[in-house]
Amino acid sequence: LFAQSSLYQLAKKWDNLKRRYKELKFPSRGVDTNPNSWPWFYRMNDAMEGRFSGAAPILTPIVEDEDEDCEPLSSTPKKRARRSRGGMTEFLTESEMDLLVDNEDKNGSTALGDFHRLTEFSYKREKMFVKAGMEHLINSDLFFSTMLLRKWEMVERERAALEREREMVERERATVERERAVVQAERLWLDRERAAVERDRAMVEQERLALGRERDLSGVGALRKKEGFQTLRNRYNIWLHRVETGSGFTTDSMRLMTFFSIFSHHFMLDR
Repeated sequence: LFAQSSLYQLAKKWDNLKRRYKELKFPSRGVDTNPNSWPWFYRMNDAMEGRFSGAAPILTPIVEDEDEDCEPLSSTPKKRARRSRGGMTEFLTESEMDLLVDNEDKNGSTALGDFHRLTEFSYKREKMFVKAGMEHLINSDLFFSTMLLRKWEMVERERAALEREREMVERERATVERERAVVQAERLWLDRERAAVERDRAMVEQERLALGRERDLSGVGALRKKEGFQTLRNRYNIWLHRVETGSGFTTDSMRLMTFFSIFSHHFMLDR
């Protein structure tokens, strides 16, 4: 198997075995599984529970060109492997059990360096996953930053629209104020015109009353004038009779003067 597979292929095979085992061991809710349908289930169960620990020696894997990322055995990987036991103990144990399961019937010499190579490969895989996770987080931060920037631009556009609407409302309010001032001025002008009309009406009423009084006075004067004319006419007739008869006059000259005076009064009355 080691002659036909690389370390990467073995690690991927181990991941596939674990995934298949977990699907049968811990199925989803409402899913029925049959462990007997997979011949490696019980052997994987023993391996995951640690029953194969120390049951067989570890074989030396064959390193190919695609496994160049795995560095040769040195003191640094050993220390790294010892340091990583606390954080990757479960993974290292599973990798060891994978080698034991795949090579249960094989015999060979112990190769601790190969185990460290596998550990180093696992460490690099974890590092790659962490890097991918960091890139994902960075991309997520960039995405959220872009979304936040877009939302901020949208808010700015809405604020600018509100500012324009507010300016429009201010202009309309100023227009309404000017129109109200014009209406107020027109109302004051109408009030002044109404007052002027009232004064003219009062003056007309006074003129009418004055004309009425003058009419009344003119009627009385005409009556008095008519009465005076009638009195003068009567006196004229009396004087005319006396002149014609000569009664009351001693001389002709007096009669002549009286006649001339009566003639003058008669002329004035006729006019």
